[in-house]
Amino acid sequence: MAMKKKRGNVILGLDVGNTRTHVGIFKGKEIVGHWSLSSRESRVADEYWILLRAFLGTIGITSLDGAIVASVVPRLSRVYREVLRERFGCDPAFVNGDMRLGIRLLVDRPGEVGADRIANSVAAAEIFGEDVIVVDLGTATTFDVVSREREYLGGVIAPGIETSAARLFEGTAKLPQVEIKKMERVVGKNTEEAIRSGLFFGAVGQIDGIVRRIVAEWGRSPRVIATGGLAEIVYPASETIDEMDLHLTLKGLRIIYDGLQGRRPKGA
Repeated sequence: MAMKKKRGNVILGLDVGNTRTHVGIFKGKEIVGHWSLSSRESRVADEYWILLRAFLGTIGITSLDGAIVASVVPRLSRVYREVLRERFGCDPAFVNGDMRLGIRLLVDRPGEVGADRIANSVAAAEIFGEDVIVVDLGTATTFDVVSREREYLGGVIAPGIETSAARLFEGTAKLPQVEIKKMERVVGKNTEEAIRSGLFFGAVGQIDGIVRRIVAEWGRSPRVIATGGLAEIVYPASETIDEMDLHLTLKGLRIIYDGLQGRRPKGA
């Protein structure tokens, strides 16, 4: 049974990643609620309906006026489409490279650009209006290059910190699994500290090294924005990241949604 609609401008944004799904609720341009849940493909539509309804209930929301989804997990795309159509009574927009974005995707195959990377790039172009590199620290660490001319120029995809850690633990039977967290010194005094240091400073060095190479190749001086689940850990130690916005992807979804509704110019 669909939830009863009510007046207002309540928009749901879903960033469905391989590991985590981030949920955001917008009233106008303001994020009034956000949550994170596991992207478990084994869950059925009814389970996601219960979770979303519970999240919305915590902020007093009982209906939606629209929804937009950035998903890199095809099965969950189908599940969320079913939930949003049948339970919430709204037809969600799914971000892709062929829709009205307000930026130009200057890459060989625009259809291959991940929906989350598109949302990040749209947000960067709209919010900052200058040359930007977006570093998203999720299952993968991605780097997306967006010019002040509102052009998406391409990017880099590297293993994420947790992905690298999982591979390390799988391939080395004697090494203990450790929590990934910020390290104050490089040289560890025990095995756990040594592993944490390698994962943490390896990620920081990877980010700073790739950003510097992008800047040298591009020949511009972009602002570097960090987002994603592990941005809070890495950002303070990075020498190249200028600022952090943990909700950049969700903000990009709202900007794209507004463009689809004709609430802002199409742009470049």
